[in-house]
Amino acid sequence: MRINRRFFQVLSVVALMVVLAAAFRPQPLPQVVDGLDKVLHCLAFLFLSITFLFSFPRKTFVCLLVSVSLAAIIELGQGWLLPARTASWYDFLADMVGIGLGFVFVWCLQRKKT
Repeated sequence: MRINRRFFQVLSVVALMVVLAAAFRPQPLPQVVDGLDKVLHCLAFLFLSITFLFSFPRKTFVCLLVSVSLAAIIELGQGWLLPARTASWYDFLADMVGIGLGFVFVWCLQRKKT
Protein backbone atom coordinates (compact mmCIF):
# COMPACT_ATOMS: atom_id res chain seq x y z
CA MET A 1 0.00 0.00 0.00
CA ARG A 2 1.56 3.28 -1.14
CA ILE A 3 0.89 6.28 1.08
CA ASN A 4 0.80 9.71 -0.56
CA ARG A 5 2.78 11.68 2.02
CA ARG A 6 2.05 15.06 0.41
CA PHE A 7 -1.72 14.42 0.64
CA PHE A 8 -1.45 13.59 4.34
CA GLN A 9 0.79 16.60 4.99
CA VAL A 10 -1.85 18.91 3.52
CA LEU A 11 -4.59 17.03 5.37
CA SER A 12 -2.70 17.31 8.66
CA VAL A 13 -2.33 21.09 8.24
CA VAL A 14 -6.06 21.44 7.52
CA ALA A 15 -6.93 19.19 10.49
CA LEU A 16 -4.57 21.15 12.73
CA MET A 17 -6.21 24.44 11.72
CA VAL A 18 -9.69 23.04 12.42
CA VAL A 19 -8.62 21.69 15.84
CA LEU A 20 -6.93 24.97 16.80
CA ALA A 21 -9.91 27.02 15.62
CA ALA A 22 -12.28 24.89 17.73
CA ALA A 23 -9.92 24.83 20.71
CA PHE A 24 -9.39 28.58 20.86
CA ARG A 25 -12.94 29.74 20.27
CA PRO A 26 -13.82 32.27 22.96
CA GLN A 27 -16.86 30.20 23.96
CA PRO A 28 -16.89 26.40 24.15
CA LEU A 29 -18.94 24.44 21.64
CA PRO A 30 -22.50 23.78 22.87
CA GLN A 31 -22.95 20.48 24.74
CA VAL A 32 -25.71 18.50 23.05
CA VAL A 33 -24.97 15.34 25.05
CA ASP A 34 -22.98 15.02 28.28
CA GLY A 35 -19.50 13.75 27.58
CA LEU A 36 -19.69 14.45 23.84
CA ASP A 37 -16.78 16.87 24.14
CA LYS A 38 -14.54 14.03 25.35
CA VAL A 39 -15.49 11.96 22.31
CA LEU A 40 -14.72 14.93 20.06
CA HIS A 41 -11.34 15.42 21.78
CA CYS A 42 -10.53 11.76 21.26
CA LEU A 43 -11.59 11.77 17.60
CA ALA A 44 -9.73 15.01 16.84
CA PHE A 45 -6.46 13.69 18.22
CA LEU A 46 -7.02 10.26 16.69
CA PHE A 47 -7.30 11.93 13.29
CA LEU A 48 -4.39 14.30 13.92
CA SER A 49 -2.06 11.53 15.05
CA ILE A 50 -2.93 9.39 12.01
CA THR A 51 -2.32 12.26 9.59
CA PHE A 52 0.96 13.14 11.35
CA LEU A 53 2.19 9.54 11.19
CA PHE A 54 1.29 9.16 7.50
CA SER A 55 2.90 12.54 6.77
CA PHE A 56 6.17 11.64 8.49
CA PRO A 57 6.35 7.84 8.66
CA ARG A 58 9.99 7.74 9.78
CA LYS A 59 9.49 10.29 12.57
CA THR A 60 7.24 8.34 14.94
CA PHE A 61 8.70 9.78 18.13
CA VAL A 62 8.50 13.33 16.77
CA CYS A 63 4.85 12.75 15.82
CA LEU A 64 4.14 11.51 19.34
CA LEU A 65 5.95 14.46 20.91
CA VAL A 66 4.14 16.99 18.69
CA SER A 67 0.74 15.39 19.34
CA VAL A 68 1.15 15.30 23.13
CA SER A 69 2.63 18.81 23.21
CA LEU A 70 -0.24 20.14 21.12
CA ALA A 71 -2.79 18.61 23.50
CA ALA A 72 -1.02 20.16 26.50
CA ILE A 73 -0.65 23.57 24.84
CA ILE A 74 -4.33 23.64 23.92
CA GLU A 75 -5.45 22.83 27.46
CA LEU A 76 -3.04 25.30 29.05
CA GLY A 77 -3.94 27.95 26.50
CA GLN A 78 -7.63 27.53 27.19
CA GLY A 79 -7.02 27.91 30.91
CA TRP A 80 -4.72 30.91 30.66
CA LEU A 81 -5.95 32.84 27.63
CA LEU A 82 -9.70 32.34 27.42
CA PRO A 83 -11.79 33.52 30.37
CA ALA A 84 -14.87 31.50 29.35
CA ARG A 85 -12.83 28.28 28.94
CA THR A 86 -11.02 26.08 31.44
CA ALA A 87 -8.13 23.68 31.24
CA SER A 88 -9.25 20.12 31.91
CA TRP A 89 -7.28 17.01 32.78
CA TYR A 90 -10.17 14.96 31.40
CA ASP A 91 -9.93 16.70 28.04
CA PHE A 92 -6.18 16.07 28.05
CA LEU A 93 -6.79 12.41 28.90
CA ALA A 94 -9.30 12.12 26.04
CA ASP A 95 -6.66 13.64 23.74
CA MET A 96 -4.13 11.03 24.94
CA VAL A 97 -6.59 8.21 24.28
CA GLY A 98 -7.10 9.52 20.73
CA ILE A 99 -3.34 9.76 20.18
CA GLY A 100 -2.85 6.23 21.50
CA LEU A 101 -5.60 4.85 19.28
CA GLY A 102 -4.12 6.63 16.27
CA PHE A 103 -0.69 5.15 16.91
CA VAL A 104 -2.13 1.66 17.39
CA PHE A 105 -4.19 1.99 14.20
CA VAL A 106 -1.16 3.01 12.11
CA TRP A 107 1.00 0.32 13.73
CA CYS A 108 -1.61 -2.33 12.86
CA LEU A 109 -1.77 -1.12 9.25
CA GLN A 110 2.02 -1.21 8.97
CA ARG A 111 2.19 -4.73 10.39
CA LYS A 112 -0.56 -5.90 8.04
CA LYS A 113 1.23 -4.69 4.91
CA THR A 114 4.52 -6.45 5.76
